[in-house]
Amino acid sequence: MHLLSEREQEVVLFLSQGLTYREISEKVFISPETVRTHIRNIYSKLQVKSKTEAVNKIFPR
Repeated sequence: MHLLSEREQEVVLFLSQGLTYREISEKVFISPETVRTHIRNIYSKLQVKSKTEAVNKIFPR
């Protein structure tokens, strides 16, 4: 996960737990739109197109 910022790592961890963008935003005190921005950056850095792909790339089974 060294490609991702600390906040992006936090966001992807919460995604892996099934939290919604709103729930993530409430946990880390940022707006849902900022969560969306982090998600877009995560997708770009990991070269994926979905939450499932991102989570599977970070936390392979």
